[in-house]
Amino acid sequence: MAKEPIVRNKEPILGNSVPADRQAACAYLRAKHPRFVYESFSWECAGDALRASFRFRIDPDIEFAPKIIAEQIDSRRVEALPQGVVDNLVFHLGLIEMLSYWKAACSPEILVRAGTLASEQISWWMDLIGHGMGEFFYVNKIDSRAPDFVKILSSPRDVILSEAKDLLFSSDTVAGKKDLVLTSGGKDSVVTLEFLREAGRDFDCLLLNPSD
Repeated sequence: MAKEPIVRNKEPILGNSVPADRQAACAYLRAKHPRFVYESFSWECAGDALRASFRFRIDPDIEFAPKIIAEQIDSRRVEALPQGVVDNLVFHLGLIEMLSYWKAACSPEILVRAGTLASEQISWWMDLIGHGMGEFFYVNKIDSRAPDFVKILSSPRDVILSEAKDLLFSSDTVAGKKDLVLTSGGKDSVVTLEFLREAGRDFDCLLLNPSD
């Protein structure tokens, strides 16, 4: 699986006006770029690859257009999936992808326009940011503990079919009922795989930008 990031901005995100101190720089960038927007996503099967494209924006003037290519895909199996399943997968792939770009300014507001999130889902993503990005905040001396450090808003548009998550995990949809583990080679991946192995669960690994 390969990634092709594309960045378009009218002015550099960093310049001489950004304070050298990391905490001051974070405060400056958050004030200058108050909102991060997950605008849209799209996907297509081309040959044996599934290509997913995303549109992110940091207000007021920075845009990102990353692409992810999943290779060795059986397009016939993809086309046979119930309507909305791949949309749901790609939408959620974009949610985790957006955090890599949100980190550029740590905008205090994240607006998801590409799809709809329930309140429980927003709570889950807020917890992920707070507890899953601790190393990033620590290394960059960013105090993320304030209750209003970041909030996630979701567009009311019903872009993703509400039935998609049920279809995704139905016995008729998932062949073999395997767990799919995003594997980066770090300790979190190893611990997750060991937990699944000890529980006797069958799984496959998803590698992003494999070296071999």
